[in-house]
Amino acid sequence: MTKGYVAYVGRISPEKDVSTLLEAAGRLGDVPFKFAGDYHRMPEVLKNKPMNVEFLGQLGAQEIAEFYCNARLVVFATRCYEGFPTVLLEAMSHGLPIVCSRIGGLPEIVEEGVNGLLYEPGNVVELTARTQTLWGDAALCEKLGNEGLRKMQAVYAPAKLLARLLEIYNRLAKRDQ
Repeated sequence: MTKGYVAYVGRISPEKDVSTLLEAAGRLGDVPFKFAGDYHRMPEVLKNKPMNVEFLGQLGAQEIAEFYCNARLVVFATRCYEGFPTVLLEAMSHGLPIVCSRIGGLPEIVEEGVNGLLYEPGNVVELTARTQTLWGDAALCEKLGNEGLRKMQAVYAPAKLLARLLEIYNRLAKRDQ
């Protein structure tokens, strides 16, 4: 079964490269895009959005889980350096492929051709092409989504993260003795 839309989850603000994403959405007029997140910093998006874009506002925990379940892919657009965005982990835990900005440490989480596709922030042509590639290839979406889920379970599962954190603490404690 083919899922229904390109999903964006997060703060809708200029530093998130939302303008580039909206322009890409407009170029892909037959592809539905849904945005989940607070848009009070960019209220003009409601008036200037392409016809294939829907803004849902802030969603609760159950609603966001359903939002991911019904998406075909997630776009993580940003122009700024991010720490460790939970949106990427949430997308991977739902088996969704990700189109992600190639900036800072994000390519360590979303690996090109492994669990997603990358684009240069602000590059609407590249973002459009990456999104269109995934939208048009259900088998590739499934492959990248499955690899993201595998990576989530192997690398980012809570027990794995706790073990790595304890290992770091133990190393530091030994070093200081």
